[in-house]
This record gives sequence, C-alpha cells and structure tokens, in this order.
Amino acid sequence: MGLKMKPSQPHKRQHYIKLSNGFTLIEVMIVVAIMGLITVAAWPSYDRYQTKNRRADGISGILIKRTELEKCYASYAGSANHGYNGGKCDTATKNSSEGHYSIAVTNLAAETYTLTATPQGAQTDPECTVLTLTHLGVKGFTNTNTGSDPKGSLQRCWSQ
Repeated sequence: MGLKMKPSQPHKRQHYIKLSNGFTLIEVMIVVAIMGLITVAAWPSYDRYQTKNRRADGISGILIKRTELEKCYASYAGSANHGYNGGKCDTATKNSSEGHYSIAVTNLAAETYTLTATPQGAQTDPECTVLTLTHLGVKGFTNTNTGSDPKGSLQRCWSQ
C-alpha cells in the first residue's frame, strides 16, 4: 500500500474589508441639508401651535375673571353694594395664569362689564390681538390684519 497524499487545498484568498471610521464630508453635508429643510418646513407650524396654546391661557384668564365677577355680583344681591362696580368686586388688572395675557375689566358699570385679554411678553398674535368678553357672554376679538378678509375669525380666536 502506498502512501496516500492529501490533495492540496486550493489557495485561500484573504478578503480585506475596508472599515470606515466615520462619515465623509459629503454625507454630513447631506444630513445637515435635510435637517435644515425639515426645520424650515416645520417652524411656522410649530409657531402657530405655540400661539394657539398661549391664546388658550388668555381665554382661561378671561373665564376665571368672569366667574369671580359673577360670584361677587351674586353674593351682594339685594345689598347697597350690589353691582359689579359696588366696590366689593375685585376689578384690578391681573395676568393670566401663565402670564401670556393681561386680563382687565373695562366698561364697568353696576350691571355691565367687558373683560379684555391683551397679549404680553412672548405672545404676539396678529390674528387675535385682543380677546373680549361681555357680561352677556358675547365674545369678540380685534386683530391687526387690515385686509378685506382677515385671517382671524371669532371661532378661530376662541377655540381652545
């Protein structure tokens, strides 16, 4: 019996994989450009969202003040101090709970009042500049849009 020889194994090629240790400048520039486009597209929407949330603070402030005035008015019914301006009701100007609006009592009389919420600080709202509410519950607003069809509408300004 002769010696058996093992067949020679074919030559193994070594495959080298190029390992990347980072990003190329082009890849980084593409990512920055995409982020910039997303930011430019999303910013106005975010700004409107913030304005609407702050407007809800003004509406809340008006409704809280209205509740205080009506409670005061009812508690002095039949007395000499009866009425919104009888001296017992707090009619001082106050800030809303988050401070985005100044809540004031205007057109004050014994049986009537108008509440106004004026934006202050970071809240700039050209659509609904000043929100108003009367003793009868009539809602209103003013805006700085001067076109024939201003963007603001009563429903839009008072929706929460």
